[in-house]
Amino acid sequence: MNLNVAVEFLNKPYRKLLVVLLCLCAVGAVAALPLWYVLTLNCVIGFCLLPFVVHITGKSRLNMLALVGVVVLGILSMVYHHKVFYFLALALAIIFFIDFFVGKVSGLVYFLIVFMSPVFYQVSVILGFPIRLLLSNWTGAILKAAGMQVEVMGNLIWINGIDFSVDEACMGLNMLVVSLLLSVFIIAQHLRRQKKDLRLLVMIIFFCLVFLFTVVSNLLRIILLVVFQLLPNNPWHEVVGLLCLFVYVLIPVYFLSKKLARNAGNRVSDSANLITVSLSQKSLMFMIGVFVLCCGFVMNPDRKEGSIEHAEVMYGQLPVEKMPGGISKVITNDILLYVKPIPDFFSMEHTPLICWKGSGYEFKGIRKDHSANFEVYRGKLKKGNDYLYTAWWYFNGANATIDQFTWRTDMLKGANRYCLINITSKDESTLNEYLKEILENNKLAIK
Repeated sequence: MNLNVAVEFLNKPYRKLLVVLLCLCAVGAVAALPLWYVLTLNCVIGFCLLPFVVHITGKSRLNMLALVGVVVLGILSMVYHHKVFYFLALALAIIFFIDFFVGKVSGLVYFLIVFMSPVFYQVSVILGFPIRLLLSNWTGAILKAAGMQVEVMGNLIWINGIDFSVDEACMGLNMLVVSLLLSVFIIAQHLRRQKKDLRLLVMIIFFCLVFLFTVVSNLLRIILLVVFQLLPNNPWHEVVGLLCLFVYVLIPVYFLSKKLARNAGNRVSDSANLITVSLSQKSLMFMIGVFVLCCGFVMNPDRKEGSIEHAEVMYGQLPVEKMPGGISKVITNDILLYVKPIPDFFSMEHTPLICWKGSGYEFKGIRKDHSANFEVYRGKLKKGNDYLYTAWWYFNGANATIDQFTWRTDMLKGANRYCLINITSKDESTLNEYLKEILENNKLAIK
């Protein structure tokens, strides 16, 4: 049966050319992207959902927006060697070819691409971190208003002598990925049954609401875990999380998407039309396929994500060790200091939330703190019976901040590039001394 479907597909006009173009994209993908890059949780789930989300909603067209995206992102991938640019260029190229040779695909595909993009992992870590701190504060405020004795410090909540950590499971990649990707799947099925599609603005509002449902779900989950003192080793800890996801996210999303598909969707045709492809159009399609292939070989997996230039780091008379990836390290008997340059305003920084986990450490407490009139992030790390105390912020030699929007906007306006400063010590009082020395006495200088 599947073989007959494949033969029928290939027998339609120009489908063999489409297969050749998709093969060029596949070869480029193999050349550019290592296997681990596409085996992240959100990427794997996204690939599984593709057959259910991709469906034809109109006649074939020359999708100029996708074409411009392919060219711009392909050039950016070769200039900056960021794999995410190539991943997005590759996805848009496939949509461009399907739009032209088969028919217009549903706009939901673009959202699926964003949510399954490997860079979504880092984005969720960056966005999830301040949200977790905010959820901790909201939980404390709600429980205090209910008359309970609660103390909150960063992502730690104390009640009746028991501490609860609002970690990534409470507002991180897994919950956000599952919510958004399942929402794409649910609304895609309603639209397919109704033979409709939604306007871009409606889709944006829908997924903003899904994000809001996810935040509320996590807030209620944290409150329940704290009130009933369900620690991570309690089986109900995970059960409560799944129930909150089902009741406060998936059920509202099901009925909301059903109503949107019925009342806000535009009637479309799911049958593709017969097309005539001129020689110039064939040439254009082949040029795009070769362009994507060439970008892939420039972005081969053995090549690093761009050459990051080391910052000029001076910390008293201490020696500075230059490490791969543009990282500078200063080490003494008391501290370990990393200076990690951020090459561009759109770059993902080497956040300690990821790096220390890669070294086998677990964050037991994270909070905002003031040191020498500067805001910094602070955390307590645990590995077995060993504990470390760490702090980090962003610094460009003149300005220090922990706000993502501030340093990215400054770099976009032409300010000196920022570096992520991460200092770690075995003793918290020692860390405080060095923080004061660096932030108040300006002992650390970078250019």
